[in-house]
Amino acid sequence: MRTALISAADQAANVHGGCGPRLNKERDAAEWPNQAGSPKARLANEKPRGETVDCDALVKRWASAK
Repeated sequence: MRTALISAADQAANVHGGCGPRLNKERDAAEWPNQAGSPKARLANEKPRGETVDCDALVKRWASAK
């Protein structure tokens, strides 16, 4: 709301010579995630904590995969 008042005052005073920033109409925040290409909410386990693996067990697992 405050930004809209400042923008309206700038336009009325011709501060930017008619080339100032123009704001989109305010919309509900719940609309943004529903748009195509919008960022999605983070997952609970998006970045799980790393774990230490025994090197010998890892080499055995790789050898058995061949």
